Amino acid sequence: MIKSKGQLRLIIMILSSLIGLLLYLQSFNIDSTNMTNKLAKHLEDDNVVIVNLHEVAEREKDIIAYYEARDYHGIALLHKGFNNKYQLTNLHKSTYTIAGVTYILGGKEYSIIYGKSDKTISKFSYITTSQESSYEVESKYLFRAWYGKKYDGIIGLNYVIEPKSEAEQFTLQSVIASTWKNILIPLRSIIIFILAYLFTMPLHKNANNYNFAAYNKLPKDGQGVRQNWYR
Repeated sequence: MIKSKGQLRLIIMILSSLIGLLLYLQSFNIDSTNMTNKLAKHLEDDNVVIVNLHEVAEREKDIIAYYEARDYHGIALLHKGFNNKYQLTNLHKSTYTIAGVTYILGGKEYSIIYGKSDKTISKFSYITTSQESSYEVESKYLFRAWYGKKYDGIIGLNYVIEPKSEAEQFTLQSVIASTWKNILIPLRSIIIFILAYLFTMPLHKNANNYNFAAYNKLPKDGQGVRQNWYR
């Protein structure tokens, strides 16, 4: 049985903290054992397969999953919580051979170029107005991530086709995707606690003392009335 308003307030605060914690844990519920199933559920596609995982350097809080399905492929950004599980922050998908997406992580741009080909890619190169770089691939999948501004330029792919090789070029303009969701979930839990704190302030054990203190300052025995009368 609750004996005082202070105890009632304590119970409400504990319940609000538990609700906030449960909402947090419910959002950060992805790990290596269920990542494919979670992505498939968000995409509403049972054909999703994770091709590659990449941990964002210098942060250790974000990982990037390169996935493919039957008719498209894409990138999933996941953010780690204090329970060492991940929350799906953003999904990007494309039906193009080569695609690009950029996230703002830790105040810096983090760019990803990814692609899929029916032929084995031997070399990947990208050309901008200021630089030209190339990398060996030897795979049907292209996946490159780095800190830097979003990529706009020419992508070149060299394919291994015996007895000769072929080359192909693509014009690419990557997009900047949102990463606000990883802030929203902890903020929601904090707001629940703050609202519970504010709404239960009248139940605080000292809440009535302020009213009594104000009442004690009033004139007693009609002193104030007599003073005003003689004036």
